[in-house]
Amino acid sequence: MPPSEPSSRLRDAIDMAAFATRLHLAGAWRLYACILAAALAAWFLGWSVLLKAPAGFPVGLVTVESGQNLDAIARHLADEQVISHPLLFEAIVRATGRGNRIQAGAYLFKEPAGTANVAWRLAYGET
Repeated sequence: MPPSEPSSRLRDAIDMAAFATRLHLAGAWRLYACILAAALAAWFLGWSVLLKAPAGFPVGLVTVESGQNLDAIARHLADEQVISHPLLFEAIVRATGRGNRIQAGAYLFKEPAGTANVAWRLAYGET
């Protein structure tokens, strides 16, 4: 074997390793970019849906009638523009384990509140 042949193979191996490394790094950057995009979308969705109050939020008393089930309460709150997403409201209340125990009465909102805040207050009876 001529002495140049092993170094040629070694050079080819190094070139292939360098190519694989560049390919791996390119894939990693794409993965990081996708994760970042998903995190930003989740943050925006969380802020705009869970924490942001609807534009027509009625500051003052919000009444929950006696005998209403969770679905009826959610629809009533959506009709009054207290919440924007009735199904999300129901999911949050159910997640607290208090879906069947929302207390009827008047709830005072001194400032607009997001869906998560409204759900929490009604679930725990914080008038």
